[in-house]
Amino acid sequence: MKRQLSLSGLVDAAAFTGVWMTLAACLGSLDWTLEIFTHVTPQLTVCFLGYGFYRLFTAKRRPRGIWFAAGAFALGAVNAAFVAPRLSPPPRNDVPARQPLRVLQANVLTGNRDATRLLKLIETESPDVILLQETDESWLERLAPLTNRYPVAASEARTDNFGAAAFAKTGKAEILHFHDAEQSPCARVVIPTAAGPVTFLGIHPLAPGNREDWQGRNELLGEIARFAAGKPRFIVMGDFNTTPYTHGYRAFERVSGLIDANLGRLPFPTWHAGFPFFLRIPLDHCLYSRDLRAIDLRRGPPTGSDHFPLMFDFSI
Repeated sequence: MKRQLSLSGLVDAAAFTGVWMTLAACLGSLDWTLEIFTHVTPQLTVCFLGYGFYRLFTAKRRPRGIWFAAGAFALGAVNAAFVAPRLSPPPRNDVPARQPLRVLQANVLTGNRDATRLLKLIETESPDVILLQETDESWLERLAPLTNRYPVAASEARTDNFGAAAFAKTGKAEILHFHDAEQSPCARVVIPTAAGPVTFLGIHPLAPGNREDWQGRNELLGEIARFAAGKPRFIVMGDFNTTPYTHGYRAFERVSGLIDANLGRLPFPTWHAGFPFFLRIPLDHCLYSRDLRAIDLRRGPPTGSDHFPLMFDFSI
């Protein structure tokens, strides 16, 4: 009996912790330390639903369980409110399907020294455009064979986990710098099509490990959103270092006018590849302009990085 009470008390304590985590998530737009809890609102939703049913099933032995269950379901609904907008279907798109194209996005992880799995994935999927983050000199050396099939390339090697590279079969590629404090490089590729040029932008804002970097990430996302707004045939992909449940990401969607390719389903949890599925969060994203037709967005297999790659198929 004591063991049962101890287990029940542990479950109650976990639920009480979840209450404070939910409150922090609701205030996530105020500070980076609070935003952390916004990232796990799907997990909190599941946990509160589970706790609510647990309280219902044990209500005969603990009459107050009905009230605890009601509170748990209410808190589950609060957390679900962060997730629900992601489940709405994307805007109707009447763009006729013409030329299919594929882009592969991957944060390679600077310290990852195994390029074979990424190169094999590229060979198997044969994307038209490749956008990479965290490339240093060593990575660029190992990726050099790609230029045989992808003669259009641009890169900036960095040792601080913010290198960038892009490869394409045709068109032109370049490295852009916006006005963030770290001057994080963004890779831009423009490829010609019958309907007009299609632009790809690979981005990697700062990871919000402190208030300054959090503000820098949000400012860069805002600048890129304004840069992308209104541009035809435009795709932004990359490691955004934020989940789609945050104020910064929602502002990016609103200002840019781009469509999240994951709308209509839960986003793919792309980080950390070494964590159990339930603990992963979606940091890598793809958004596209309304004059493109999305065909499929899917997560690739592990490549030795802490991020899973993404592949986006679309047509113009």
